[in-house]
Amino acid sequence: MYIYFNNAFYLPSIKFGQAKDLFSYTKRSFIAELLMFFSNKTPAIIGAKIYGVTQLGYFSVAGQLSALILTKVMPAFNQVGFTTFSRLNETGNHESIEKYIKDLMVVTSIITFPTFWGLGYTSGKWLPLLIGETWSASVSLLLVMTLVIPFRIFSEILSLAFEAQDKTDIIIKIRIYSLLLSISLIAIFYTLQFGIINLAFSGLASGIFSFILLASIPVDKKCITLDIKIGRAHV
Repeated sequence: MYIYFNNAFYLPSIKFGQAKDLFSYTKRSFIAELLMFFSNKTPAIIGAKIYGVTQLGYFSVAGQLSALILTKVMPAFNQVGFTTFSRLNETGNHESIEKYIKDLMVVTSIITFPTFWGLGYTSGKWLPLLIGETWSASVSLLLVMTLVIPFRIFSEILSLAFEAQDKTDIIIKIRIYSLLLSISLIAIFYTLQFGIINLAFSGLASGIFSFILLASIPVDKKCITLDIKIGRAHV
């Protein structure tokens, strides 16, 4: 009874005005993830209309095999990476964040390039043994798709850093540009009659394009930026 008559003191109050920033961040993150979903699914949707179900099957098998390791590792990597970037951002030491990104990308490069490019290069030998000769047409698709996986991982690292700084709007813009580029390339390659591998090449181009934008677009003086220099490794 006492608690009932003094509920103004004991009962919790909910003030939605204080949660405005949280809802805004969640909305931007949702939009960014939605754009990522469309970027991943758009080639398959367009390919089903243009090339038919059989060719799409080859493309889907190659896509699933190329991203098999990625889909298993990235959820845990995202959780740890975002937490680390958030803690570093709270300290206000942007030099430490930049150093952490560079070190992380160097280690990732050492692991991902040999792993995924090696899988793609040897896919002609192990893919028929794994899923049968029927899917041999997926070999060329898998070779192209594995080329872009390291760049997608790099993009994810940079995206986590931007999200930790509450700069999700940058990720949204870049993913929109990447999606538009992918659709445009699919249309261009289709007119050149490249076949289903058109979808793989468009994904390769848009993936590298996203990484270059994330790594080179200056946001402010304290922003994380990586210099891209052709002919000289500078990460």
